[in-house]
Amino acid sequence: MSSPQNNEKDHYPPNEEEEYEEDIFRAIDANDLALVQRIISEQGTDCVLKRISNSKTTLMRACETHGNESIVELLLSSGAPWNDVDDDGHCAGEYAAEKYPHLASQLMEYGVEVELLLGDETRTSGAYETDTSYLSEKLKYDANDRLLDAQGDAVMMKWETPLMKLHAEKICDVEHGKASDAVVLNVGFGLGIIDGFIQDLKPKTHVIIEAHPDVYAHMKRKGWDEKENVVVVFGRWQDVIDDLAKEYSFTGAFFDTYGETYNEIREFHVHLPKLFQKSKEEGKRCTYSYFNGFCPDNIFFHMVYNRLIAKELKDLSGMLTTFEPVKVDKIDWEGVTGHGKYWEMETYFLPTSTYF
Repeated sequence: MSSPQNNEKDHYPPNEEEEYEEDIFRAIDANDLALVQRIISEQGTDCVLKRISNSKTTLMRACETHGNESIVELLLSSGAPWNDVDDDGHCAGEYAAEKYPHLASQLMEYGVEVELLLGDETRTSGAYETDTSYLSEKLKYDANDRLLDAQGDAVMMKWETPLMKLHAEKICDVEHGKASDAVVLNVGFGLGIIDGFIQDLKPKTHVIIEAHPDVYAHMKRKGWDEKENVVVVFGRWQDVIDDLAKEYSFTGAFFDTYGETYNEIREFHVHLPKLFQKSKEEGKRCTYSYFNGFCPDNIFFHMVYNRLIAKELKDLSGMLTTFEPVKVDKIDWEGVTGHGKYWEMETYFLPTSTYF
């Protein structure tokens, strides 16, 4: 992201200059904390919501000019949203990262805390409900080995293949030579890419949960239910996970569903201690991973979610999470319609969670 030009005419539209004798953006540019405080006190906290050209916010302006942490904290405490974006899709954290990495890190932590609080409020109020409408939509496998939903959105595509190979190696613990002893769970079949790589590693047991009837029918046509070391479970993971945890001593698990949100993956993380309990008691290494597709079009928001998930994984399951950067080749989206692309960045951050 290139730095914006310092063009005063662009920054201060005439109507805003006439409305306020002392504009909050001018105070931010002057790096004058006392003046910013006075303007907020006199004009009210709504003034921190003002935007200038390109829809840039007060918080973005503070992060791209002097990076004054006190001014940034004042704006945030006065109600400036940390996750607003300008007309180009950039947020305050991205502006901070260009010149003030420490400030960007602080904004990330702030974003994590806000999301934690919002999540707690949603769950406490009972406002959180799982949307299962996706399961009644018609899915199709096209000639380009893509799985598409009824709107033409991609559920899964072949570009994920190199990533799925790495995910499979992680949950089968190839690094420590434990693949043949692995008892692994995959939640969400899709194109079956990771399941193919898991089979190549010849684990002891390979359990697959799939909830969509079209995908389940596809799996049966391909003979997945007849493989010697494979157990295919048709149903929502929420309905079968407890029974599976009692039946199997899992050493690895992977989560990659469609039509679900952060709330669902967080709920799955609550079950990880039960999934791995038997293997942990036997002193075995347990590894978890997931398709890391949160906020796929904004690197700052994506990193906030990485920190959020790592924190909650530790709190909910006691697992420590690392992220390995993996280069993503150019993706061919031709023929995919619907609401847009589900990945737009050049780097994928592959998560691995383990007990130490």
